[in-house]
Amino acid sequence: MRVIPPEDIRKQRTIRYSDKEYDNITQKAKALNLKTATFIRARTLADDIEEVKRYALTPIEERKDIALILSALGASRMASNLNQIAYAINTGTLVLSPDVIKQITDACETLKWMRGALTQALGLRKQ
Repeated sequence: MRVIPPEDIRKQRTIRYSDKEYDNITQKAKALNLKTATFIRARTLADDIEEVKRYALTPIEERKDIALILSALGASRMASNLNQIAYAINTGTLVLSPDVIKQITDACETLKWMRGALTQALGLRKQ
């Protein structure tokens, strides 16, 4: 079970806008493919619009990249495989054959690719 620190718990707040103001906000959010609440939170907490984009993480191209990475991670059974390797190491039964070394090396390369792709998709590194 995930425990959320009290300072990170989000609470509903009320802000009053005229219809014209709210329409303006929703149009700007829609232009960035953001939910209105996400746009307002990002915009008020960020120093510039690029930071808003990074904070929200929702442009469609980024969603596709992140979905691709997450699906690759899920299909890889990497968590299960790493658990089996850790168990074998802890019990002293891991035999480092050329095949095992290749599999570990391949897993490391896959993780490096995922890290790079996520970093790029999140806007933390240019292409």
